[in-house]
Amino acid sequence: MYSIPVHLTSAYSSLVPRLPLTAGSKYRYRGNLSKFLGSRLPPARVEVDPLTGDENVLEDDWETVVLPLPVFNGLPKIHKSPWGIRPVIPCHSVAQGPVSEFLSCILKTLLVDHPQILTSTKELVHVFEFELRKKLVRLSELQWKKCIYLCTADIEGFYTNVPIQDCTLKLRDLVAMKYGRDQSGRVKADFVSELFSIQQEDLIFRAQINGVWEYIRQTDGLAMGMPAAPDIANLYAAWYKKRLPIALTDRMLLFKQYIDDIICVIYADSLDHCEQVLRDYKIPGLKLNWEISETNAVFLDLDIWRSPSLRDHRFKYRPYRKPMNNFERLPWCTGHALQLLRGAFKSEVHRFAVASWSPAIYAEELDWLKDLYISRGYPPATVMQWIKGSKENAYKNRLDWVTKHNTLSDDQRIWPLKSDMNPAWQKLNLGMVTEAMRNAAGVICEEERMTWINHCRESGDVDIDPSYEGPFAQSIWKWFGRLVASQKRPLNLGDKENKHNRSLLGILGRHGKLALAGRSVDQREEGELQIQWPKYTLEDYGFTWESVPCGSRL
Repeated sequence: MYSIPVHLTSAYSSLVPRLPLTAGSKYRYRGNLSKFLGSRLPPARVEVDPLTGDENVLEDDWETVVLPLPVFNGLPKIHKSPWGIRPVIPCHSVAQGPVSEFLSCILKTLLVDHPQILTSTKELVHVFEFELRKKLVRLSELQWKKCIYLCTADIEGFYTNVPIQDCTLKLRDLVAMKYGRDQSGRVKADFVSELFSIQQEDLIFRAQINGVWEYIRQTDGLAMGMPAAPDIANLYAAWYKKRLPIALTDRMLLFKQYIDDIICVIYADSLDHCEQVLRDYKIPGLKLNWEISETNAVFLDLDIWRSPSLRDHRFKYRPYRKPMNNFERLPWCTGHALQLLRGAFKSEVHRFAVASWSPAIYAEELDWLKDLYISRGYPPATVMQWIKGSKENAYKNRLDWVTKHNTLSDDQRIWPLKSDMNPAWQKLNLGMVTEAMRNAAGVICEEERMTWINHCRESGDVDIDPSYEGPFAQSIWKWFGRLVASQKRPLNLGDKENKHNRSLLGILGRHGKLALAGRSVDQREEGELQIQWPKYTLEDYGFTWESVPCGSRL
């Protein structure tokens, strides 16, 4: 990274490339791609001819454009000893964000070919209880006692140290391995490379250096906060994992990676042999800090251990809590809706159910959780009622796992109504609203079907399909689902505190804005800016996801 004089008109004006509408994956993308990719840029200026009605697209007026910029900051890591600072450059609102979101959707179709990439703690527990356990029961008593090593690794500074040029080549190769190296495969690889290039190029942020605010351009490493960054990091490491010799992979009874954290179970003759196996796994430009133990390890939110002297041949686990964790929870007196507080509590009950290998451990964790919430002001009777209502069901279904993609039904698909927290939502039965809309849509679909059938009969067509669905029916049931209230919290004291802390550090609203044509925004605070570009999702631009056979031509 280095400081540069910034004039980004040409850089940002290239963020809406002319790209094909299909990425050649197992999904077909439908929607206005160009509008979505440029949704954080000003809309095109169109002039309509009053006589002919023809539209003429005018040149972009960059003189009036003000775009958001990330501001470099740091998060204190108080759980470390000694404590340190984690550098953060939040790129979640940059102009390249929609491009990265679309790239993420494409890359997720590649992740299924790399089962070592973890998606959650639940997946790891599922592997412990089924896949790994089947391998461990085949070991002799001596092998279980002497030859099993539990290893974890942390990839130091993963995002910021990924070499972009090498990463681009590896992404192209992964696309080629999935879709072939013919012309069609090369087109898909070029598509992914172009999206990745747009995401990474011209990443500009501001930082305070020796008391002076400077513009900085990131020249290497993945950008933090980009939707595709975790997928890219996982796939980059997965490429090197695939290159390990078979003789070494056979020694790995388990190998799972969650971005910059790795866990593996090694079958080795000795500690030195285990270290040799791990040394052969290298990722250029990255440093892996390995920890090896014969008995225990900490990975994600799990405390994992085994007993070599016992004959159970299994790994055990329980929830892990960092020693300096403050255990902050939503206090009872915050004014949140009761359903929201109950939902937050039940999510923790389900998390403890997944992370507890035995009912005894689960009961201990629920006792701890009960005391924690009571200490935050929750009525004891309410907490006990919540536990009683979800305890047994959560543990009974803790290892339920979806092994294949299933098309969601209307009852499973949701349609969130975005709003603020308001007691009025408690008076509105969205289930009844959903049912009324479904009935009304059904009536319209039936009328459409009968109109088509009558038209066929009048035209003498005897081959009539009674299950015919017209254009309205085909479109309405693709997106229709259960209405739910997605409530955003109002401004609270924590927001005031954050604003106060930023003022103490000299970070003002104007530092996160950039005028492309050189017009200064240093005298205008964030609330005074007239142009506020809204954030949109793929669904807002009419995108739908339609499963097609992997070998089909799109």
